[in-house]
Amino acid sequence: MEKTKVRSQAQVGAAIGVVAGLALLGCGLIFGSSSFPGLASFAAISSSTFENTCKVDAGVRVYDRPIDVAGYSEMPGVDAPSIEEIVGGRPPKSRARGGCFPCFDELVRDGYQYIEAYYIAAADREGQPVLGRQRDYYTSKTGLYRYELLERSEAGERCDTFDRIRHETRGLTKINPAFADPSMYFFAKQFEEYAATIADKCVVASRIENFSALYRIGLEQEVLPWSTPDETVYRRRSFIESKQGTVVAEGVSYAYFSKVPQHYLKVADARCGSIVLPPVAELLRPAGPN
Repeated sequence: MEKTKVRSQAQVGAAIGVVAGLALLGCGLIFGSSSFPGLASFAAISSSTFENTCKVDAGVRVYDRPIDVAGYSEMPGVDAPSIEEIVGGRPPKSRARGGCFPCFDELVRDGYQYIEAYYIAAADREGQPVLGRQRDYYTSKTGLYRYELLERSEAGERCDTFDRIRHETRGLTKINPAFADPSMYFFAKQFEEYAATIADKCVVASRIENFSALYRIGLEQEVLPWSTPDETVYRRRSFIESKQGTVVAEGVSYAYFSKVPQHYLKVADARCGSIVLPPVAELLRPAGPN
């Protein structure tokens, strides 16, 4: 189910007005890029409207850098089912996978105590022939999960899945990666990198009913109200925010298509801004392991 919505002109105007006010006041850090190679192809949509909107709203803004963050939640993004559908166990088919596999960077390198994420099991996903085979890793059931790096003495038999994957990936880095499952190959490479740190530990995925982290990250997409049956303008926004909705950082981009895109890889005729935020660990500074 696509997370694309249409906002009213008033809502867009109000949002842009707030952002413009913040920019004029110098609140936060603002940077981004613009590219208007297709301005000549604008028809019903005004190119000046698009360009002015880009100047006011597009770019990356960092408002805060919280410290001692134990972990965060990864929200379903564009084209992913809703949390309610995921928790229900029978989400509509989509290409979304989610999850945190192998989760070494987040738990070992960055030092978060946990990561919460949705996961869509292979049986509930659309086929992805371009990417090859589909399989499950830490879990085989669709739902919400908390990923933790635990001492083996604490985790006990909950390390079994991790150990099975470790056994399957032994020696995998010595073969041509073209002949290996990409995710399993990545696990093997990262396990070698972090082996000394996780020698007596394992990554455990525990199913949960709700996200409880104080911060969450995500991506959303909207079709702007001045789009026409033939021309489309998308506004995409990546964000890091508190559970209460206070924005820590956000990245906004706009993309204009002279014809409604029929494929998610279609290149925009004009674009501006960026949804690429600085590394999460630089914005949500980890508390470190227990």
